[in-house]
Amino acid sequence: MNWKIMGIIMFVAWTCYLRIALADKGFIIHPDGSVSINGVEFGSVQNYVTSDYFKKNNMRCGTRPEGRVTPADNPSAVPGDCSLYLTRIAAEYAPERVALVIPVYFHVIYKNDGTGNIPDQRIHDQMQVLNEDFRAMANTMGSQGEDTMIQFELVQITRTQNDTWFNDQDMTNCKSTLGVDQTRNLNIYTNSAGGYLGYAYLPQEDAGSVEDGIVMLHDTIGGRDNGFSIYNQGRTLVHEAGHYLGLLHTFDSYNCENAYSSGDLIVDTPSESVEHYACSQTNTCNTPDPIYNYMNYTPDSCMHEFTPEQANRMVCSLINYRPLAYSTIPVSKLTPGMFNLLLEN
Repeated sequence: MNWKIMGIIMFVAWTCYLRIALADKGFIIHPDGSVSINGVEFGSVQNYVTSDYFKKNNMRCGTRPEGRVTPADNPSAVPGDCSLYLTRIAAEYAPERVALVIPVYFHVIYKNDGTGNIPDQRIHDQMQVLNEDFRAMANTMGSQGEDTMIQFELVQITRTQNDTWFNDQDMTNCKSTLGVDQTRNLNIYTNSAGGYLGYAYLPQEDAGSVEDGIVMLHDTIGGRDNGFSIYNQGRTLVHEAGHYLGLLHTFDSYNCENAYSSGDLIVDTPSESVEHYACSQTNTCNTPDPIYNYMNYTPDSCMHEFTPEQANRMVCSLINYRPLAYSTIPVSKLTPGMFNLLLEN
């Protein structure tokens, strides 16, 4: 077998094992606010997310592709414009006169002692951030990026007290109980996220399944300057929504290849060979690393952009893998607050 392919397979296998191993050990938020994971103790969640342990174990995001299957590896694999091994940039995935609107259900899961029972206002503020960044709204922190023409409508907030589900355990049962038609809606679940800031399921692998959706650490939910450590601008959900719409990490595969069939499958995101946890500029592949991209691991204050080709791939993923999960409306630009509303059923 080609050594390069072998390396990718080994990396994917290790990251999957890592997530399973950490989940088995358990991430526990104690009543006094301290946390423990894998036998390691931290005084608070904020101490944990800025720790070397957090970085070393790649806990910024739990989204992992199950594998990079190519037509050569599996002749039955169906090629597509935005598969897990290829991106084809096309004008049909660059809408100009319509916005693609995704309905959202927010499921708040909290402990018996009230931990995780975040207020409605934080969810409304988070929805505002999501739309500001995806639509690159003028006069907001998201204005420097690409307008993806994708936006989100909050349909309903549900609240469930369940300590097991809050600890990110028995989540298949949780999602089958709480989830609302995953083929037509984005379901977001807030709990401890198993020690990650969040994780999502890629449409190329899990679109419409019970598992489909996004799981978020409850502390990350909120608007600008929400007080949660260096992840305080609401951009963890922006990052995970990028995964939900088919984007990979900018450092995917950890090499310096920059093509539509390798790395993050996007050319206009400069290649990089490591993930970044700081705002300092580095050149790991002889060009400036994309530290400002939402799909990196930098602090929220650094992030401010999707690229045009990332927007193209997200629209492609929505149209081809989630055809029932959006509606279209004629619109040019969002105005602040336009979609930060709780819709009545």
